[in-house]
Amino acid sequence: MWQDLAEVLKQIQIYYTQLFTLSGKKRTALVMVNLQTLEQLIHEEEELVAKIQQAETRRQTLLRQLARQYQEIRPEAQMKDLYAYAPAALRPVLEQLHMDLNTILERIKEAGGQNELLISGALSAVRYQLNRLGQSVVEPAYGTHGQEVVSRQKKFDFQA
Repeated sequence: MWQDLAEVLKQIQIYYTQLFTLSGKKRTALVMVNLQTLEQLIHEEEELVAKIQQAETRRQTLLRQLARQYQEIRPEAQMKDLYAYAPAALRPVLEQLHMDLNTILERIKEAGGQNELLISGALSAVRYQLNRLGQSVVEPAYGTHGQEVVSRQKKFDFQA
């Protein structure tokens, strides 16, 4: 069962590494404003997330089985504490996988934050251009219910 856990953790690590690679490609697509590539990358990302969820379900099942086998394991136990019950040969492998997963997850969070900033900036630029084209101005104050107040200028008089 410990070997199964190591294999599942390795698979999860591979999926997250692929997700990190995709986030770099998404960053490039966002910078280049390549919406077709971005759409394709989002589809690939959704597929990877589904695979991660399946692997995570398998990991949780294995952990429940281990908890039944080792009465000392409690639900509030951390993964690093759990490895003390693993066979000596697998313990360093499990600990290394755990550290590698933590590292890749931190990198993914950082990349996601950067991509979020790019998306936010692009959205602001689009809003600005749309407002400029429509001759609308967002007022500096909020209206009722916290919504933006938008005023528009008439460019044409259709009554003439």
